Amino acid sequence: MTPEGLTKANLNAEALADLLGTRRPGDTEHLMCPLLDAAGTKICFFGREVRAKSFFVSYRRLSPTALRNSCYQPAAWSVAGLAFDPESREMLLDRCPVCDERLGYENAVEIWTCAGCYSRGEIVDLRTAKKERVRVDDEDALAFAVSLIDPRLPVEQVNLEPVAPELRMFGPGQLFQLIVGMARKFSPDRPGRAGGSSPDPKDLATASRAMLDWPHGLAEFAERLRLGMRAASNPGRYHPIRSLAASQDPVLRDLIMATARNARDAALVGNLTLIAKSSRSDRKCTTEPAGSLRTWRGNIGLTSLHYAIDDFLAAGEGPNEHDAAYMTLACSSEYRAFSDRCGVPMPFLQDVLAIEHTGDDAKAAAPSLSVPKLTPYDRLERIVRHSAFRDNSTTGGISLRDAVSALNRRAGNPWPAVFSAISEGRLPVCWRNSGNRPWGECMIVHDFIAVQATLASVEDGQHLAKRNADLRTVASVLALSMAKVRSWQNLGELPRDLTVGGLWSFREKYMSVGEAQRRLFMNGETSSTVRMVRREIDEAECVPKGRLKRGAVLSLYDRRELESHFATRLIARS
Repeated sequence: MTPEGLTKANLNAEALADLLGTRRPGDTEHLMCPLLDAAGTKICFFGREVRAKSFFVSYRRLSPTALRNSCYQPAAWSVAGLAFDPESREMLLDRCPVCDERLGYENAVEIWTCAGCYSRGEIVDLRTAKKERVRVDDEDALAFAVSLIDPRLPVEQVNLEPVAPELRMFGPGQLFQLIVGMARKFSPDRPGRAGGSSPDPKDLATASRAMLDWPHGLAEFAERLRLGMRAASNPGRYHPIRSLAASQDPVLRDLIMATARNARDAALVGNLTLIAKSSRSDRKCTTEPAGSLRTWRGNIGLTSLHYAIDDFLAAGEGPNEHDAAYMTLACSSEYRAFSDRCGVPMPFLQDVLAIEHTGDDAKAAAPSLSVPKLTPYDRLERIVRHSAFRDNSTTGGISLRDAVSALNRRAGNPWPAVFSAISEGRLPVCWRNSGNRPWGECMIVHDFIAVQATLASVEDGQHLAKRNADLRTVASVLALSMAKVRSWQNLGELPRDLTVGGLWSFREKYMSVGEAQRRLFMNGETSSTVRMVRREIDEAECVPKGRLKRGAVLSLYDRRELESHFATRLIARS
């Protein structure tokens, strides 16, 4: 019976003691490895709580040297995480040196013989086999790993002082299995592994040292795994340590993942600084080459960002410092969430956060800005909310987002100028409570001349031209819903992989019916509706861009044609 089978058999300890002829019934309790939960997922191995799955090997292993000294099968030989005998440090034998059959528990004759050879009339003494001794550079780390699981050492005598205090609560059994899992990650296919399931002793020592040097040791281990996965051209979507952490205790899993992510982020910042400062001016690389920073959701993610940084380092190229800073911001979930909340697209938000607010309204908001650890996001939100006055009436006004989209004609970022004008009182806006809608839709503007004057100061935005324009960016610049943007992209009338520069060019080439209606409204034709404007355009026989879809015509038209038709009825763009 295998050790795992003995654990699941649920035998009576006293009966087993009688069968084996031991002196005391208690001698067999540890041998049976009692279950610790009803599901049978955890067992007690000589006082150590371990996960039952894959803890034991399903075949027999032995140490020839140990058998020559004492002819019995130690429990440690069945532990899958150990490829060697803890006492003699000899690698374990799991196959017959004559017939090469794997040693098993069935049909066993003597502990030192091969059952397969015996059945064929040949007696092979396994005690005469030659196996190498384990030699590692870090003997202390290997000895610590062995002490965690060695049945010869009572569990109460295991010394956990060398490990970090936050790890001691998990006990020697869980820590041993974590070390084994880490060691297997180093070299899953290393030749010479005992039975193919036990990690190489050198890897076990290395993983044990990473545990002893927690958290820096685990951080280095996690980065080694990540870079190794990258070198193997198998990037994956998740951090490679995730599969290791998934099988651990939930608290230990969170510790592992937090440490790994901190290490990844620290490497990211260091590499960004390196490539931004060391890149030669004649070899600047765009921030997002061929969309390499775009994930399947359309945003920049930490994992894809790391791979792009690795590409930059390998090519000896890199972005400028402004783009490097944007790359850091854009992979932040906090940055993306704030972009959604304020309604400013991610490519434009970096410049907004960098502006200085010196107006009277910003000074009046100063008392509320003295909160410790106030983030740039909170600071900007408090200034804007303080500057806007409350007015639930929307008569004669439109949302700030629609006004900026309709009146801005410059290839630049309008939002720094807009928020500066709001905080300085040059652009009055009122705040309309609209649930969780973005600020740009909650703020209503009535003074369209002030909007024109503000947009006249928009600076050139060529530093943004090569950034990817995701759905939210396209929707903001064209003042459309994201559903409408997706619809036009599905029709093939709006490119899917637009850059910001390409988006600006598209905007100057085409005009929507919605923009025409808003510009008429801002110029005094307040009774104009989208339906009325569309009817007038149809009567003027203006040809739409696109084709019919479910009986509806795509509402994009040539900009010059519409502006020529409406002429001075449209408010001028700035």
